[in-house]
Amino acid sequence: ESLSNLASLEFLDFGENDIECLPEDFSKLLCLREIWLDKNEITHLPESIGKLPNLESLDFSINNIEQLPEDMSGLTNLTDLTATENQLSYVPTSIQFCEKLTILKLDDNQLKSLPETIGNCTELTELIVKSNMLSCLPKSVTNLVKLTHLNVDSNRLNNLPEDIGRLENLTLLSLRSNLLS
Repeated sequence: ESLSNLASLEFLDFGENDIECLPEDFSKLLCLREIWLDKNEITHLPESIGKLPNLESLDFSINNIEQLPEDMSGLTNLTDLTATENQLSYVPTSIQFCEKLTILKLDDNQLKSLPETIGNCTELTELIVKSNMLSCLPKSVTNLVKLTHLNVDSNRLNNLPEDIGRLENLTLLSLRSNLLS
């Protein structure tokens, strides 16, 4: 039977398996609140994951995923997105629709930039993007005034946004192993 028949499912944990691909019919699981897909062999997330209105937490760390769903506009209740240790090369501009996002962990990927629209995620308290290939942070990161943790270790930053001082709630700013002078 298909997962789509589990209409009341709220929590789905496929962590620590050998899963390579996921079914496309995730969008039928409208009650899903938390999904754990960590430590698998997944290379692709179905676009339908971006259309789960009740999803609050999504963890697909330690996989081989190359891109987030292009359309994330349905993730209006997402508060925690953990995508550590994948092959992500960019973050779609539709991240801006994740307005309740408080924790965003994108460390150990292949990111060369973050979209300006990340500045619309004004509830963010933790932004972890260490061990990527970022040469700069978008100016809009200074809109994230609720940030308490910003970790950009081991990137290629050569400067910081001019208004970084607006982030008055930061308790941790880590910029180790960059190209700052």
